[in-house]
Amino acid sequence: MFKQFVWIISLVVIGSLSITFAFTRNLEATVFWTIFSLGTICNLVGVLILYITLKKLDRIQEPKRTKL
Repeated sequence: MFKQFVWIISLVVIGSLSITFAFTRNLEATVFWTIFSLGTICNLVGVLILYITLKKLDRIQEPKRTKL
């Protein structure tokens, strides 16, 4: 489970770094939008996977309620 979280966080960090790189460098428009788009996709996918993983983990740890 820890390796999965490291992979997800790495994906988000790579996306953030690529967006930062795109903004801080003087790039041509095509290169800028390519790097910016890929960074945004990495961030969105990473956050979505993290959300799904935490939701599954919450379901596993949530105690089942029984009717009396």
